[in-house]
Amino acid sequence: DIRPVSLGHTLLVPKEHATDMLDATPTMLQELSVASQKVAKAMVAGLELPGFNLAMNNGSVAGQIIFHLHWHLIPRHPSDGLKLWPARAPYPPGEAEKIAEKIKASLTL
Repeated sequence: DIRPVSLGHTLLVPKEHATDMLDATPTMLQELSVASQKVAKAMVAGLELPGFNLAMNNGSVAGQIIFHLHWHLIPRHPSDGLKLWPARAPYPPGEAEKIAEKIKASLTL
């Protein structure tokens, strides 16, 4: 990444074009997943990392600025100060179930 979140921040980019995860074929996603594991193992070993984040932004509202599918491998260290998700309040009673039902109603296998 030309603007790394942490040193060693690496992008995995398929050669075949897909705008984002929803546009990708299952084969592209499978190959990207296998490649990400291979690169992550090398990153963890080579940089002696205790962990990493695998991230993907889908749509401009989610922070996507390059509209070609790519995954980020972000090295993590205990004192790096990176915070991914702010603390949020839990769902109001019954709200999680309503949202789950909306998702299930749109799910196709």
